[in-house]
Amino acid sequence: MATKQIQTILFCGLGAIGQRHLRIVKSLLPKAKIFAYRRRGRKQIVNDDLTARSGSPERFYGLTPVYDWQTAVRLKPDLVFVTNPSALHVPTAQKFLRAGTHLIIEKPLGVSVREAEKFYRQAARTKNAILVGYQLNHHPLFVEVKKLLRRKAIGRLCSVHVAIGYYAPIFHRYESYRDSYLARRDQGGGVILTQSHEINSIVELFGLPKSLYALGGKRSRLAINVEDTADVLCDYRSFSLTLHMDYLQYQGERTYRLVGDKGTIILDLVANTLTTVSTAGKIKTRSLPGFERNSMFRAEQKDILKQIRTKKYDRTNLQNAVLVLKFSEAIKKSIRLKRIISL
Repeated sequence: MATKQIQTILFCGLGAIGQRHLRIVKSLLPKAKIFAYRRRGRKQIVNDDLTARSGSPERFYGLTPVYDWQTAVRLKPDLVFVTNPSALHVPTAQKFLRAGTHLIIEKPLGVSVREAEKFYRQAARTKNAILVGYQLNHHPLFVEVKKLLRRKAIGRLCSVHVAIGYYAPIFHRYESYRDSYLARRDQGGGVILTQSHEINSIVELFGLPKSLYALGGKRSRLAINVEDTADVLCDYRSFSLTLHMDYLQYQGERTYRLVGDKGTIILDLVANTLTTVSTAGKIKTRSLPGFERNSMFRAEQKDILKQIRTKKYDRTNLQNAVLVLKFSEAIKKSIRLKRIISL
């Protein structure tokens, strides 16, 4: 299927992330007919800056609404965006898998390893292009970190520290955090899955650890029924890695510090800076002032469109999404059992 033959697109979920994807795909495929499935949904137009105003997304974007799954499946869309709550990702994607529909599934792939592995086995027997929405894979500074590691720019890796934190009540300014998927166990919420971008980044760089030990849970007074904090110590045998995750930092944090025997790499995805420091004291910093977040989503969509055009379907992203859930489940298990978990 050539990209120009993508005539029908279906969105399953039109929250902030769904509308962001929608604006981008409309610019890339302006002639495509776009449908939206929502059994119930807020009547809000959500902007890139996460401000919102009242109004029907279907009417505002010129979409055709679909109100039941049977009709949605009978449309035989060429491309489906699965942008509903996390707990619905796999059940939604499975409805279209056998029909040969190409899929962009927002992260995480699912909420359990069992359902993710089953989906992966099913997907392996198809010729669908499937991409899980870990946009940091397309951040130019993260791509540069991968290059630096490949050429051993900081020598032998000794330790890694990754930290991600933001304040849940202002994550989506247009809605109460209490109602958001991030705060609800039944929708696949919790800091570990909601912030699994960082876990995916770790998997992309290093794979799974040999073992890990984690502490965490609901530490704050936030009105949520899921964990808001996790601290994880991972053993990669040749180096150690610590991961901190929380819902509590108003100013936000998103940092990676990789320490080698010949230097250090410091990636700050809030400031959008990448700094390398050699043991000789040489410091080099690359910054991306005014970095456009949408550029990652655009690159992600271009990636799947290229796979569709060339009929070369890369399953690496999907495979890593399964590993992210294995990593996540091990963290939760360690917190629950208070012991080291082998992977």
